[in-house]
Amino acid sequence: MRWKWKLGFLLLVAMESPILAWGGIVLRLPAEALGYLAAILTALLMGILVLRPTLFALAGLWLVGIAGSGLYFLRYLPPALALGLGSVLSTLACSVGLPLYRRALGLVFRRHV
Repeated sequence: MRWKWKLGFLLLVAMESPILAWGGIVLRLPAEALGYLAAILTALLMGILVLRPTLFALAGLWLVGIAGSGLYFLRYLPPALALGLGSVLSTLACSVGLPLYRRALGLVFRRHV
């Protein structure tokens, strides 16, 4: 297995963990729902990793941004509002920062690959 795939699997776990932890701890989803969520996220992210690695990185940034900002706003808001506000802010940050993010990823991949 090449190092890119190993790194991709590691990043996949890192992206899914905050979302699954959020669903299990804060939203108190049942185990069956968490299993479905994990399966759907894994299939979706693996497909994105195979087809478009840059989109995979952007999706990871977006998911981690949702989980992180949701956890931050959980201090001040109820869980549903915290997750909603976190997703809005993460979406705005990803859409505004996309050109800079693409250039940085392009430079990293050109130098190391």
